[in-house]
Amino acid sequence: CRFKEDKLVEEFFEFFRKIIGEPRSIQKFWARRILRGESFAAVAPTGIGKTSFGSAVALFLALKGKKSYIILPTTLLVQQVAGDLVEYCKRFGINASLNGDEGKVRILYFHGRLKKDEKEKFFELLSSGSFDILVTTTQFLSKHFGTLKGMTFDFIFVDDVDSVLKASKNVDRILTLLGFYY
Repeated sequence: CRFKEDKLVEEFFEFFRKIIGEPRSIQKFWARRILRGESFAAVAPTGIGKTSFGSAVALFLALKGKKSYIILPTTLLVQQVAGDLVEYCKRFGINASLNGDEGKVRILYFHGRLKKDEKEKFFELLSSGSFDILVTTTQFLSKHFGTLKGMTFDFIFVDDVDSVLKASKNVDRILTLLGFYY
């Protein structure tokens, strides 16, 4: 089983190089842990590449048929990460859709500035599970957990743990979305 794990890690590193560049040592360390199925908090200074790393993992897993959820503290970051995911797809030579049905990778994102019809389309796609990667704010998790409750994600990346911890119920919500019920 160790061989399969090493092969998957090397495949991820090659993927990362194509879409972002050479992974840093800390990113390689995180990748090994994630691909072994470990949960952990990645504590590192701003600018080290946590967000781009989390996005790359979500995209890599989407290509393996897995669902991911990226939780960010602000609307601006939601828009940036959704755009980055589309750009990474282009660099890898695959098409992506943003809040639509078409594309090898279906990225669904939500922020408060979406127009009414865009919000309706978003919730329709969310409810039907027609996405590979979900990108929202922490506030969305709190406000719309009822819609998310029956879903299970293979990978959840929380960009700003402090914003999640402000509402302790969010920790319970995330654990529920990972398939831990208590």
